[in-house]
Amino acid sequence: MRRVLLSLGLVVASVARGQSVFTEVEPNETKATATPVVCLAAGDTITGSSQGSSTGIPGPASADTFRVRTCALAPGPWRHALTLTTAIDAYRGSIRGRSQSGTPGSGGVPGTLDVELQSTPFAAPRMNAWYGFGAEEELYWRVTGSTTTTAPYVATFTSTSVAPTQLGPFAPGTITITSVNQGHGTDTDLWLFDAQGRALPGYGNDDEWPLGTLQSRLVRPFTPGTYFLAVARYNLANAEPAPSDDGFPAGPLADFPGVVVQGVQPTLPSTNASFAVTDALGTVPVSVTLNTNGQTDEIAWFRFDVGVPPVFAPNCAGDGLDPQVATPCPCGNFGGPGRGCANSAQPSGAVLVASGATNPDTVVLSVSGTPAVVSNIFLQGDAVTSTVFGDGVRCAGGSLIRLSSKVGAAGACTYPVAGEPSVSSRGGCVPGSGVRRWYQVYYRNAASGFCPPATFNVSNGWVVDW
Repeated sequence: MRRVLLSLGLVVASVARGQSVFTEVEPNETKATATPVVCLAAGDTITGSSQGSSTGIPGPASADTFRVRTCALAPGPWRHALTLTTAIDAYRGSIRGRSQSGTPGSGGVPGTLDVELQSTPFAAPRMNAWYGFGAEEELYWRVTGSTTTTAPYVATFTSTSVAPTQLGPFAPGTITITSVNQGHGTDTDLWLFDAQGRALPGYGNDDEWPLGTLQSRLVRPFTPGTYFLAVARYNLANAEPAPSDDGFPAGPLADFPGVVVQGVQPTLPSTNASFAVTDALGTVPVSVTLNTNGQTDEIAWFRFDVGVPPVFAPNCAGDGLDPQVATPCPCGNFGGPGRGCANSAQPSGAVLVASGATNPDTVVLSVSGTPAVVSNIFLQGDAVTSTVFGDGVRCAGGSLIRLSSKVGAAGACTYPVAGEPSVSSRGGCVPGSGVRRWYQVYYRNAASGFCPPATFNVSNGWVVDW
């Protein structure tokens, strides 16, 4: 078996490539009797048989309910989906939730009624989709049939990492996020999450209140940190009840924290859901188009920093002045301000400069000041260090990736040029993910009389938050 399963009456069979088949165990017509599915991973399947939708009488005519928990994944937004792949189209799947009630001005009160959050479309793909942040989130999923569904159903699970669009940075203090007066009349819904993907209590809005429109307006204080924003049409459900300034505090909720679900609206076309973000420095309009393509899970994800601007800056100068470089140049060969340690051809040392933007990735790395015609290797590291490296100091550490090896011309070269993979693609970074990487160029410097005995040197560094 690929993983250890709890002893809860669950029938599981191993299949090729370490995948698993989770089979229903009766009775499982309600949430209380749901068949547990523990650590559902991409490629796994759920199977069973149902000839009805009863949630009161166990047996063949009852619904099949599963308590699904996904496997742990890398932190960040993930789109999960269960797709009914059996040819019998009378089977229907649904993500379950719980009721909520309330009045505008008072907020929502979570209820206990079992309600539908999202149902599969009647046309293929018959898919239920939801979002999590890799933290083994749970939800209830149900399959119903009819008198014609006598053959078993099969549902296949997929997981896809989501790259949120980078916004900001924004100033700490009061921030307004609104879809009102943004050139459309879409019934929007939005919610804020912290850096770990936890829904922030009270940081959501479906309908602005007391103005009574169907659009969203959220005004809240923000402290420094990283946030995720989900924007969708009604109903954007998570486990948090509606705040007091929501004009519609009756939308259904998810049963468990960490899950984000957008309700079924398969008949809607591509929809404008643009919004604007206003902080103390001004207003930033954000263009958004939601395109369901007949799907049921359309959520636009964004990531932004408050008071913590993403880093895109030089570092690791071998000039004897950079306080972050604990290791001096190995033979007192300090370079010029902001540059790498001196080399035999350039007393000021080689300098690496990054230009462009990270999302979308247009980053270009350019080095100059190396010996005239030598080999240059563009390096990426996923950690920072400070260590002697040939005739220089290397700060790009951890797992190193050689982005490119090039022979310079007149002591300079650039990566990428037209036709070459982007920096993020070659380095395995997702633009907008927030991961930090360190870059340097090391190069041949074989002058025997210069700072012996090493035959290579390294530029200054550059640090980039993707």
